[in-house]
Amino acid sequence: GLAVLSDDRDERPGVKFNDADLMGMPVRLTISTRNLKTSMVELKVRAADEARMVPLDEVAPAVRNALSG
Repeated sequence: GLAVLSDDRDERPGVKFNDADLMGMPVRLTISTRNLKTSMVELKVRAADEARMVPLDEVAPAVRNALSG
């Protein structure tokens, strides 16, 4: 029940993050090779100051919780 927008453009991460903020995306997930080695995903709520790491198997509930809160 979640809509996902994947940004696979050949741009620097900062450009992609800025564009996501300009489009008003409420939650940003950053999936990297380095984080996947530890089975983690970076979750950033637009209204929050900082991102947090979430275990891969808890991403969907964490996103739902972020959207409901």
